[in-house]
Amino acid sequence: MYPWQPGNYVDLDSIYVPVTIDITIPGMRPIKERLKSYQEIFESEEDARYLLTGSPGQGKSTFCSKLAFDWCHKSILSPLKDTQLLFIIQLATLKHSSNIEDAICSQLLSSNVDRSTLGKVVQTLGKDIVIVLDGLDEAPPDLFKYKITGNLVDIIRFKQYRECCVLVTTRPWREKEIISEIPVYRRLELQTMKRSDIRVYVKKLFGQNPTDLTTIALGKRLLQYIDENKLLLDITTPLMVLLISWYWVATNGKKGIPDRITEFYDDIVTIMYDNFMKSTSDESTQSAQKLEPSLVDRIRTSVLDCYQQH
Repeated sequence: MYPWQPGNYVDLDSIYVPVTIDITIPGMRPIKERLKSYQEIFESEEDARYLLTGSPGQGKSTFCSKLAFDWCHKSILSPLKDTQLLFIIQLATLKHSSNIEDAICSQLLSSNVDRSTLGKVVQTLGKDIVIVLDGLDEAPPDLFKYKITGNLVDIIRFKQYRECCVLVTTRPWREKEIISEIPVYRRLELQTMKRSDIRVYVKKLFGQNPTDLTTIALGKRLLQYIDENKLLLDITTPLMVLLISWYWVATNGKKGIPDRITEFYDDIVTIMYDNFMKSTSDESTQSAQKLEPSLVDRIRTSVLDCYQQH
């Protein structure tokens, strides 16, 4: 759960908070409605295309992980419980010439798997396969400008593997590009966290160990602080709640949360860097410690630039 502690993982199900999702069904008169739960997403025809949008930190990739988690554990609540194969592909490292078979082998299977055989399997089981393409906003901006492309772009364009169910995730800035070019997509929009969602999430984050009464008490103090300082008005994403929780743990709740968002981000970067350095002791990290001021400044600048752009 803490990025400066390698191997410090938590069970996804123990901290996941269900998200609110609005769905827009395309047509002459688009229909928009709120889903009761994420189990309803794939209740349409098998060959549907879905576009999941949400702001940075809204939980798009975590949502994909939840899909995989429930499917792998054969949960009766999984919307994909009857699906034979689920492939979740990260689009960040892919190019316009990439093929789905290469992506599956490089990210999920082995490079020794025969591509042609894999392609035949995917085509044969088409209606029993769900393909999730996560992070279209991280793919090259000119992805759709080439006349000759790999089949991965054609899958997004609804030109290949039309019998498969495909879910694409992206930040809002790239949404119009998809909707205007491929109007068949059903639009799924992640909503901001409600007050009740935030309280549940904080309780889960600080309640991982039921016997750790100190940490549980720290979480209760954070919730009280959030309520008293009306911070709930500015907290709208799971990522922001997580960052505030990290900050609260690192300062033991003694410092409070900075009013200025830039100051808060500065402190978070410093906290992460300092804790990472404390968790390692090899020569490379010791030498890197000497570069801390300039390195942290560069990280701050990069993070803020990226945040402002998207």
